[in-house]
Amino acid sequence: MKTKRTAKNDAVEVDGIGLIRLKRSRRARNMNLTVKPFSGVGVTIPRGVSLKQVEQFVVSKTDWIAKHLAQARQLEKRRLHAASVIEETDAGKARKFLVQKLMTLAEQHGFKVGNVSVRKQKTRWGSCSVNNNISLNINLIHLPQQLMTYVILHELLHTRLKNHGRQFWRELDDLVGDARMLRSRLNEYSYLLLKI
Repeated sequence: MKTKRTAKNDAVEVDGIGLIRLKRSRRARNMNLTVKPFSGVGVTIPRGVSLKQVEQFVVSKTDWIAKHLAQARQLEKRRLHAASVIEETDAGKARKFLVQKLMTLAEQHGFKVGNVSVRKQKTRWGSCSVNNNISLNINLIHLPQQLMTYVILHELLHTRLKNHGRQFWRELDDLVGDARMLRSRLNEYSYLLLKI
């Protein structure tokens, strides 16, 4: 397995993998590999670790890197497919559907809501202001029903509880079942639907 350093020693090239970015960190205690669809492979390096040690580490992790790069590429394909589906979505119908769903759930569970807006957001699925105004991400329309309901009930519960303390999670569990499991499942969709 061959490796080749760049002139600035800020990357190494590994046969079969490609360029791997190197980042020195004063806070890191161990070398840490990351694989991201857009930025590729990176290694965070603690102080005192030589480039030779980094190269040995990277070469020892070649199978892991290849596996995770393949997964990242597959995820990127799914994200591009999701983007094309989103482009074809009728925004007016999506907004109307999401507002109606929120109002129905609010009535069923006795929540009082201020204004409701539905818009494209890049970082969150929804939010609730101190005045109980709720904003929903239009891409909720592309989630499975159970996750869409989870997000909406999460925001509705914030009309009563303005934090994520134990009581909040207990009450959310009462509303949706295993809220933390649903939150974990929702995270799987965040890359696909939020940043589009």
